[in-house]
Amino acid sequence: QNHIRILEASAENRAALLVGLEYLIGISYVDDTEVFKVCLDYWNVFVLELFEAHNQMEPAIPAVSM
Repeated sequence: QNHIRILEASAENRAALLVGLEYLIGISYVDDTEVFKVCLDYWNVFVLELFEAHNQMEPAIPAVSM
């Protein structure tokens, strides 16, 4: 979570990030409550960053229908 900006910096790093997220998805299915809480904390931060990035994008120009 602390190094996500570095991992998003280049295509090679993004590939590693995607592999890491796939591992995290698998770990999220573990029956250990503490491990699940750690994964849940990460997913919460990750989704919040996605939501904020989406909201900062310029709004799409609505199509005019005739």
